[in-house]
Amino acid sequence: MKYVYLFLMLLAAGSSSCGRNNGTPLPTDRESLEDNDLPLGPTDDSDLQLSDAKKWRAELDWTEQPRFSDEEILDLTGLIFVRNVDGGKPTNVSKIELIADMPQHGHGTGNNVPSVHATDSDPSRFTFENVIFTMQGSWRIRILATVDGREDVWTTWVDVR
Repeated sequence: MKYVYLFLMLLAAGSSSCGRNNGTPLPTDRESLEDNDLPLGPTDDSDLQLSDAKKWRAELDWTEQPRFSDEEILDLTGLIFVRNVDGGKPTNVSKIELIADMPQHGHGTGNNVPSVHATDSDPSRFTFENVIFTMQGSWRIRILATVDGREDVWTTWVDVR
């Protein structure tokens, strides 16, 4: 009998594993998060539209809709536009990177590290590639950049299907 109980416990634990969507909504209540915690899902806060220090914002332009496939590896690409709060172009953007992760599951894109490259035509425009989503769900995208001498982070969320 104890083995049946153990089997049922393992089965229940497996049903909420990382690769499955059990339909539970992601927590979005920022007030309940501790100081060191990060938001675990999309919120309707307009703060996410500006960088953490509210000095700049970014826009992502995906080449194709972010999605996941069991049949093939999808290397997603696109453009990043960095803008001042008023929508103008910053004077200098350096040390920029893109990080995609699922903090609610405790993982990112595995060994796939997205790369970001400056474009020749516009110093506030960058291309990104090698964004590979390892499963469906809500992914956090962070742009870490030094904009006009200030290091900061911009965050958005992407629903991958």
